[in-house]
Amino acid sequence: MKNINKIIIIVFIVFSFHAPLDSLAGTVLKTAVVMPEGSTWTKILHEMTDEVAQKTDGAVAFQVYAGGISGDEPDVIRKMRVNRIQAAGFSGIGMGVIVPEVRVLESVLLFRDHNEVDRVRAAFFEDLSGRFDAKGYVLLGFFEAGFTYIYSSKPVERVADLKQTKMWIWKGDEIAARYVSALGMEAVPLHMTDVNTGLETGLIDGFYAPPLAAIALQWYARVSHVLDYPLVNSCGGFIVSKRAFGQLSAAHQEVLREVVKDYCAKLVTTTRVENTQAKAIMQAAGLTFAVPTQEVKTYLHSAAEAAAVKNMPAIYSRELYERVSAVAAEGRTTP
Repeated sequence: MKNINKIIIIVFIVFSFHAPLDSLAGTVLKTAVVMPEGSTWTKILHEMTDEVAQKTDGAVAFQVYAGGISGDEPDVIRKMRVNRIQAAGFSGIGMGVIVPEVRVLESVLLFRDHNEVDRVRAAFFEDLSGRFDAKGYVLLGFFEAGFTYIYSSKPVERVADLKQTKMWIWKGDEIAARYVSALGMEAVPLHMTDVNTGLETGLIDGFYAPPLAAIALQWYARVSHVLDYPLVNSCGGFIVSKRAFGQLSAAHQEVLREVVKDYCAKLVTTTRVENTQAKAIMQAAGLTFAVPTQEVKTYLHSAAEAAAVKNMPAIYSRELYERVSAVAAEGRTTP
């Protein structure tokens, strides 16, 4: 009997090492996001993970760690490299840690509207997903936080106002650092979790964010002025480690690809609607939205061009930037 038990154990061990993960009791993909529970992003994430579980009969499930409890995005990437986290919803900053070139999508004043955003993402998805694949990750879909605006506890209506702002930048965000520097602002790098404290203590008096994020993170409650001019389309992506993805069966890989793609599209649509609603909420709360003068617009665009030059080739090549810019500008009737 003892020998039979030993044989059974040996067979089980051999099977465990050679079978796909989802052919056993089930695969649990530990998934991290920095946005808090209850936000639009995490609500749709849970809908997505529920559908994946349903379509795989429970063979592929997710354990979601929201609100940055797994650390800031660079921390999450380190955990993915050692298989402590298998999937994540990243901002452009997190994606850029893996593939710097993806940050070209967050070039300042690159886009004028959502149609341009959609056209560029569709045109360059295969290019960028190939770059993630080469680094050991599977990019399953793009989503977005929306167009970012400048918020401040002081007026930001003139060039002089901008230059006097102590502006938060996400720690490690070289795109933002170069643009804030080009604007003549004082850049203060902090993790997302430290922004509220920074605003409360006066360490910073300004930040950039899409309206929906400003409300979800409660940052808007500590400022009074908004420069009503969209600067950057803050993109994001849902990424799985290639190691974890490769251990799923081909059928379950396809389910994951299809469901994530659908829900990323849903998230984009929902986010755009709710960003508009968020602006109205902040206006009702008494925040002043200042439309920039032509002088300020010219200043913003000049700084964007200077920052883009500095991003090349450290972050992305001139060739890639020009290709993306050309696709964005297709059909424009004015320069």
